[in-house]
Amino acid sequence: MKHTLALLTALTYVGTMLWPATVAAELPEHTARLASVRAWLEEETERAEKCGRAAWIKESRENLRAWKTSKWKETQTPPPSDLLPPIPFYENNPVVKRFFNDLEHKVLKPDRRFPEDPQNAQVRSEFRITEGWTFPVVAEELLELTQAFCHPQSPMAGKPELVVPILRRVAFFAERASIGGPVLGDFGCCAPLADAWLILTTCRPEILPLALRGAMDQGIRNIATDSISKRPEWSRPSLAEPIALNADVNFIQAIAIANRLFPNPAYSKALQQALSYVEKQVLPDGATHYYGKQNECASYHGISVRAIFRTAQLTDDPKLLEMVKKMRWYYPLSVSPSGVMEYSSAPSWHHYWNTYNGAAAAAILSELHNCAHNQRVANLGFDGDLWQAAFWNPKRTAAPWPDNYVTYDQNVDGPRARYGTWSYVGTTRQTLENRGKSSYVGCVVETGAPGLWQLDSALQDVGMEIRPDTAPDQNSEHRGRITLANTESVTTCAVSDKAAALGAVSQLGQYRKAATDWIQRQVWLFTPERMVGLVTVEAGADLSAAGIIGRLYLVSGRSHWGQRKEIKDLGGSLFSYGKLRVQFHAHDFASFVPEYTDVMAGGYNASSAKKSCIIQLVDEFAQPGAKSPYPKGTKKFYLVEIRPDASAPAAVQRIESGAGVLGFTVKDGSGSYQVFFNPTEEERPLPHGLAGTMHSSGERFRPDWLRDAGAVESVSSQPAPANGSLPPGKLIFTHSQ
Repeated sequence: MKHTLALLTALTYVGTMLWPATVAAELPEHTARLASVRAWLEEETERAEKCGRAAWIKESRENLRAWKTSKWKETQTPPPSDLLPPIPFYENNPVVKRFFNDLEHKVLKPDRRFPEDPQNAQVRSEFRITEGWTFPVVAEELLELTQAFCHPQSPMAGKPELVVPILRRVAFFAERASIGGPVLGDFGCCAPLADAWLILTTCRPEILPLALRGAMDQGIRNIATDSISKRPEWSRPSLAEPIALNADVNFIQAIAIANRLFPNPAYSKALQQALSYVEKQVLPDGATHYYGKQNECASYHGISVRAIFRTAQLTDDPKLLEMVKKMRWYYPLSVSPSGVMEYSSAPSWHHYWNTYNGAAAAAILSELHNCAHNQRVANLGFDGDLWQAAFWNPKRTAAPWPDNYVTYDQNVDGPRARYGTWSYVGTTRQTLENRGKSSYVGCVVETGAPGLWQLDSALQDVGMEIRPDTAPDQNSEHRGRITLANTESVTTCAVSDKAAALGAVSQLGQYRKAATDWIQRQVWLFTPERMVGLVTVEAGADLSAAGIIGRLYLVSGRSHWGQRKEIKDLGGSLFSYGKLRVQFHAHDFASFVPEYTDVMAGGYNASSAKKSCIIQLVDEFAQPGAKSPYPKGTKKFYLVEIRPDASAPAAVQRIESGAGVLGFTVKDGSGSYQVFFNPTEEERPLPHGLAGTMHSSGERFRPDWLRDAGAVESVSSQPAPANGSLPPGKLIFTHSQ
C-alpha cells in the first residue's frame, strides 16, 4: 500500500495550512466503496450462518438484500474544523508519518478478524479477547481508520480499502453496546468510539448500512445513558467523593458527543453537573486528583488533557477550556530533559515507570498558552493520531531546560528538584483514601546516554513494613503486608532555594483496609547532592506480627523497559543499585535481605524480569517466620542516605533529644545542615547553639522560571536562634557553609 501526497489534488492555501480545494471525480472510488460495503455484508452473512443463529442469519440476509436493491449516492461531506482540524507543516510532520506507518503495519497488515459469535465475547475490557486485543485498542483503531478515511489531508481519504476494516470494528461495537453489553462502562473505549462515530456519520455516511447505523446510533445513546447512571456523584460535587478523573473525562467526552449527535436535555444536564464536579479536581500547578486528594500519576494525566480539550473543542464550552489551561505547569515541573517522569509521588497502585514523556499533552498546552516551557517538553517528540498531529509545531519558541534548582511544587505539596541527571521529590499531599500512600519521598538517576529508556535507577518507596502473619504473600506489589500510610496525622515541609526538609506521621495499614496501631514517623533532608532520612516505627498498642522490616523499593525498569540492576553490598552498610548509592548510617535491625521483584507485580504485570529490588532491614523476630509479640512502645529505626554515585559520601549523624523530636546532622559539599521534626502533640525545645540560617515549615521557595505560575504563600527564613522551641507537627532545618 503506497501513501503518497499525489493522491491529493488541487491544493489551496488557508492561512499557512494546505487544504484540498476540490476532490477529483471519485465515481470509480465511490463505486469501489459501495462494493466494499457489499463485501463486508456478505462476510457478515457468512459469519451469521457459521454461528447458526436464526435471528442473526435473517437480519444479515435482509441487510445484504437491502444494500443490493438500493441506489447509494456520493455523500462525502467536508469535516467541520472542530472534528478534524487542519494539520500544519503536514509534509514534514513526524507524527503524521508515524501514524500512517503504524496504521499500515499494525492495523491493516493483516487486518484483524473478530470473534465469530459476539455472544461468546461478552467480556469486560480488562480481559483479553480473541487475538489478544482489548476494547480500548479496537476503539483507537476505529478512530485512526476513520481519521485516515475522512481527513482531507489524508492520502487515504475515501480509499475503498479502508471500508471493510472500518465496518468490522463498527459492527464489533454495535454488537457490544446494547443495554447490558460489555462496552458500557468501559472508559477506555467510550471516548474514541464516540469520536470515530461522530466523524464517520458526519463525513462519510454513505458506507454505513442503515441497520448498522441504527444499531450504532443506539449504542452511543446507551453509552451516554449508562455513563450518567454510574456517576451519581456528579450531582453532589465534593472532594470527599472518590474520583477517577481519567475515567470521568472519557465518559464526559462520550456524553458530549452523544449530545451533539442526539441533543437531549438529560445529556446537557449531566454534562454541566459533571463539569462542576471535575473542574475542582485540577491542582494549583496543573496536576489532577485521583481518589481522595492525591495527585494522579504521569501516565494518566495526559489522558485528561486530551479528553478535556477535545471535549472543549467539540462543545465550545469555556469551562472545559479553562480547566485545560489550569494544567499548564504540570509538564514543565514534572518532565526531565531526557523525558523521564517520576512515579514515587503517584498513588500506591500507579507506579507505571514507562516511556511516557508527556510531550503530546504538553504540545496541546503549548498551543493554548503559546508556552515556551511546555514547548520544550513537546520538542521531546510524540506519537499520536491525525488530531494530535495538528499540535506539532517546529516553529514555536522553546524555553531552555532549567537545572540546578529546587522548588515547592503545589501538585505534591512538597519539594521537587533537579541537578543534572539526579532529581528528587517529596510529597506531603495527604491521600484521604484507604488505598494509602506508599512513600513520601523518591528520587531518580538518569543514564545521561542516548536511548528511549533514560532511567538508570530510582527510589520508588521508602518506609517501614509490618508482616502481619506467616501466611504466603499475596500476588501484588505490596504483598498484603502493612506498608501504606493509610491515616496521615501530620505532613509538613520547608523548601528553601538550596535545600528542603519533610516530616510525616502516619498509621500504617494494608491496601484498602483500615489503619492499624503501627505508627510510622519520618523526617527527610534534601540537598543538591543527596537525600537523608530518619524513619521510625512504633507499636501504638500491644501488637503481634511476623516481623518488622525497613524497606527501600528500588526500580530500574518495568516489563520490557530498562535493564535489571543488581544490589551490590559494598561493605559498611553501603549498597549500590545502578547509579544509586544507599548508605545506612544507623539502625537497630538484625540483618539486610535483598528481594528482587517487579513493579506492579501480580496479575497481568507478572514477569520474570525482576527489574526492581527491595532492600529489607529485617528485625530479629522476622527470621524464624513465626508471629511474635510487640508490646506497646516497641520501636525500630534506620537512618539512611540515598545519593547518585557522582556525589561524594557525606557525614551524617543522628541527634537524640529524648523528647520525641527526630533530628540529625548532615555535612556535604553544599554545606552543613541540622534538621529537627516534632512529631509529638506538644511544643518541644530546640537544641541550644543552632548556627546558620533557619528554614521552617511553611517556607515555599519558587525559582524565577516559575514566576508566571503565580506566587505562593510562604514564610521567610531567619537567622538560627540561640534558643527556641518547635511547635507540634512542625520542622526546621538550618544551613550554613
